[in-house]
Amino acid sequence: VRSSGRALLNVINDILDFSKIEAGHLTLEKIPFDLRELVEETTGLLSDLAADKNIDLVINIHEDFPTGINGDPTRVRQVLNNLVTNALKFTHHGEVEISIQLLSKVGHDQLMEIAIRDTGVGIPADKLRSIFKAFTQADDSTTRSFGGTGLGLTISSELAHLMGGELSVTSTADVGSTFRFSFITDRLESAKQADQCELDMTARTMLVVDDNATNREVLATQLKAWNIKVTLAADAGEALQAALAADKNSNPFD
Repeated sequence: VRSSGRALLNVINDILDFSKIEAGHLTLEKIPFDLRELVEETTGLLSDLAADKNIDLVINIHEDFPTGINGDPTRVRQVLNNLVTNALKFTHHGEVEISIQLLSKVGHDQLMEIAIRDTGVGIPADKLRSIFKAFTQADDSTTRSFGGTGLGLTISSELAHLMGGELSVTSTADVGSTFRFSFITDRLESAKQADQCELDMTARTMLVVDDNATNREVLATQLKAWNIKVTLAADAGEALQAALAADKNSNPFD
């Protein structure tokens, strides 16, 4: 009953949002919020779904990214939730990566981008243009595996336009898709960079061990931004060899 109720509520909310957009009655807030925190919270709520499917859910925040911005956190969260949920729904193995970066700055305006890349089923080339149309899905057969109203991407695209950006997609069938959501915000004057570290980590050495290549690269980028010397290993065997070699050279990992 709870599951059916939630599904029905999602349908009703989608139709109401779509109606507001069509009527030109949907308004946006402009309040301070932390984009990094919003992305981490939204991703955290979906982590159980990723874990159930044994999919790696990765957040990649690019260097020099301002965390504090002015905008509409509710609508940014709505688009992000739609895109990540879709990515997890259509991915059966591999990973979903959420990347955040600052594309450009003009005066007080900043063009932000959130990209969601998956290793899922992908979208056929002849369906790419139609997926943002209302009540349309890439698989419109009566035997399709996934439900939904076909409004999520339409609403997300319209919200992106209302926020001064756009929603675009590149995809290869059976390889995966990348959705790019851009939007304009103001930067808070007091905002720190996402990669700032309060400690002096210069000359420190660290061994990063992870079986997921994307995770390794994300961690390496973050640590190098803190001036840490990084060595990467894909498994325990590589890690042990690296640790023994570092110790033999009298330069063990910190």
